[in-house]
Amino acid sequence: MNNYISDQISFVEAQKLVTSQMGRDLFWRGHSDDSWKLRPSAYREGVLDTENNLSAHFYQRAPSRMVNPPKSDKFQSWLFLMQHHGLPTRLLDWSNSPLVALYFAVQSEPDKDGALVAMDPFSLNNYFFGQRVILSDHSSDVIQLFKNPLHNSVANVNKVAAISSTERNQRMLMQSSRFTIHGITTDLYEVDELKPYIMSIFIKKEAKELLMSWLYDIGIRKSYLFPDLDNLADEIKSLSRIKA
Repeated sequence: MNNYISDQISFVEAQKLVTSQMGRDLFWRGHSDDSWKLRPSAYREGVLDTENNLSAHFYQRAPSRMVNPPKSDKFQSWLFLMQHHGLPTRLLDWSNSPLVALYFAVQSEPDKDGALVAMDPFSLNNYFFGQRVILSDHSSDVIQLFKNPLHNSVANVNKVAAISSTERNQRMLMQSSRFTIHGITTDLYEVDELKPYIMSIFIKKEAKELLMSWLYDIGIRKSYLFPDLDNLADEIKSLSRIKA
């Protein structure tokens, strides 16, 4: 698609066009820089060893720093915990909500065009697993993808899975979180067979401030998507124009 989102109306029109072509139950993702790839943070340098080392350190040292850590064999819980706290993982964040994705597309990089990305998760899983479903994070088809980075497993699953997950925290609830988990380092944009199932709508950098203001007015704001006391305090200070 060559269309640009420049205001609220063009956003709604673009969303309708995408859903008319790809269906309504999509995964959405926002890129503040339209040059960003569809690749998880652990793979952005393409170094699998780094992911294993980071995950192992967290897995070994986190239990002494938290109450009721996940059990050692709860690989999914550990990887989502790492993702939640900002450690590079093989998870890529998506949302069921195009509004949430739009927020992330316009909330930073004011000097760069953004992108709103839509993906058909059913077709992605059909390509990699032969199943036209959204897989659970407990599915036997994807459990090895969670286990590998925690145990430096020799076996590797050279697939990508679109998954739904138990809502482990309020952030996942408010962001309507969905995920892809990646056993390959390849940018999804570069997988030719997936190109019919991924669409990007570009967002003019000049429109970011306008769209951010509109999202705020309809309740899609940082304190809503990140519902903790620090972000609530930041929003209150911003509204009152008080500096810390």
